[in-house]
Amino acid sequence: MIQSPLSQQDLAAMVASTAETVSRTISSLRRRGFVETGRQWIRVSDRAGLEQLAEGSDSD
Repeated sequence: MIQSPLSQQDLAAMVASTAETVSRTISSLRRRGFVETGRQWIRVSDRAGLEQLAEGSDSD
């Protein structure tokens, strides 16, 4: 679990993106069951699936 007071704007700045893109990405990961989120926290719930996605092995 990552607990941090970082905003989506802060995360976007860290990865040279926009807050909107960060929001859409996190929402997609949540819908697909890779992560769970709450107020100022993100929990990886499917590490293997997230790793496959990062490696480009996910068919979605």
